[in-house]
Amino acid sequence: VDLSAQAAVYAQLYRDGAYVTSGYEAAGTEINDGSSWLKIYGSKSAIFCAYADSDEPAGANHNMRVWLYNPASVTSFQTVAVLADYYNSNGSIAKAYITSGLKSDYDEAITGIKFYPSSGNFETGTVRMYGYNAT
Repeated sequence: VDLSAQAAVYAQLYRDGAYVTSGYEAAGTEINDGSSWLKIYGSKSAIFCAYADSDEPAGANHNMRVWLYNPASVTSFQTVAVLADYYNSNGSIAKAYITSGLKSDYDEAITGIKFYPSSGNFETGTVRMYGYNAT
């Protein structure tokens, strides 16, 4: 995914006819070239997925995989797990992001998800959604 500006990428869940804009609880980490950080997020408006730069050289690579657990449940936590990575074309930067978050008020099924940058726009990229497994 290419961005028009440096930005964090976030996700919001969709349920009961609207995107949920509050009450996400999450923890995330960044690992890059031997250093790392861990952050705990509480009562946020979205789940942090990754941080991306806009001024990447040709061939830069951003990838993100997202798993939704219990999306149809109205009796247990609905959780989101994110694994994202970034590697630029000249090998000078490599980063990995691991985030897990949840919505603790699970009275409605999740029926959608959106991703958005904290600033700028997605300029190019591909999003693939794979099937729902009820087991």
